[in-house]
Parts: sequence; structure tokens; C-alpha cells
Amino acid sequence: MGQMCLKCWLFIIGGGLIIGLAGIFATYGWNNLNRSKHKLKCWLLIVGGGLFITIGGICATNGWNLLDRHKQKKTLIVGITHEWEINEKLRNDPLFMASEDAVLKSWLLYPRFKRSALNSVLTSGLFNSKIPRERSILIATANYETTIADVNSRLESSDNFVLSTSDKEAIKKHRLNIPKSEGFQSFVEKHKLFYELIERDYKWALASKFLDQ
Repeated sequence: MGQMCLKCWLFIIGGGLIIGLAGIFATYGWNNLNRSKHKLKCWLLIVGGGLFITIGGICATNGWNLLDRHKQKKTLIVGITHEWEINEKLRNDPLFMASEDAVLKSWLLYPRFKRSALNSVLTSGLFNSKIPRERSILIATANYETTIADVNSRLESSDNFVLSTSDKEAIKKHRLNIPKSEGFQSFVEKHKLFYELIERDYKWALASKFLDQ
């Protein structure tokens, strides 16, 4: 993302320089229009200066727009990184890791994994699927989000079962099978792959630990 940021500032600074220089020429032409014998030259300076002021304005505006998109993308990447961190903590919830009867036979409910930031990336329209790096994050995000939706649905069904029975042995057996289930293992796999992609392409987003703040 550093190269994109540099491109933004080149547009902004370049546009500003064009506007500045064009303004000098246009002002010079206007100031000398009535006292110069070369009125055509003055008009060329005025018109040409005005034209280049417009071009400079377009360049600078484009640069600011690119910079704004760049900042929005960074915010979204940080958001999904923080969401991964929350899900990592939830993945180690006592209900998933427990071996004690007191927990396994309880009527505690499973936590739900988060995916709102993932949805924001997918619906933002800011990431270009034609750019390999951005296509990779879109694919990984879509796969991760889909897996979370699936495992959350399974956890909801599990909670419904637990709340519908008083057979604690059945509850224990059911809970022991959850971490081994295909749906949960698929989530764990996509969860790991998602982190690997963030670490490879957006390592800067891992610098701030959201849950430590």
C-alpha cells in the first residue's frame, strides 16, 4: 500500500504545482493584456493558464480521492485483522477446549464468531479483483466469512439442542464432538489461512494488538 500512497501524493503535489505555475502565466497574461502590443500572446497565456489550472485541479482532486480510498482500505484491513484476533480468542473459549464435566455438561452457550468487518470488505467496492494482491484478500475474506456463517449456524443448532434436553451425558457427548466436527475443522483451517495471508501481504496491520488496548 506504500506505493499507492506515493502515487496519491504525486498526483496531489503535481496537480498543485501545475495549478501554481499555470496561475502565474494566466495572471501575467491578464495583467499585460491592456498594455501589451502582443495581445494574442496574452490571450494564449490566459487561456492556456486556465486550461492547465483545470488539468492541475483534476490531478490534485484525483490524488485526494485516491488517498481517501487508500485510507479507507487501510481501515478495512485493520478491521478484519482485529476481527481475526477476536475470533482467535473466541476459538479458545472454554466450551471448545473443555475436558471437565462441569463445563461439558453445563447449559452454557457457545460464542459466535465475528464477521461484520469481513462483510464490510466484501461490500465496500474498494478492492479491485483485477489486482492479484487485492483479489487474494477478497477470495480469502469471502472463504473465511462463508465458513464463519456456516459454523455459527451449526453452533446455534448445538445451543438449541443443549437447551432442549436435560440429559447431561448427551450434552457432554455432543460438546466433545463439536471441535472434531467437519464444520468446525473447516473454520479452523480457513481461520489459519486467513491469518497467513494477512501476515504475508498486510503485516503492518498486525502491529497494533486490538485486544491489548
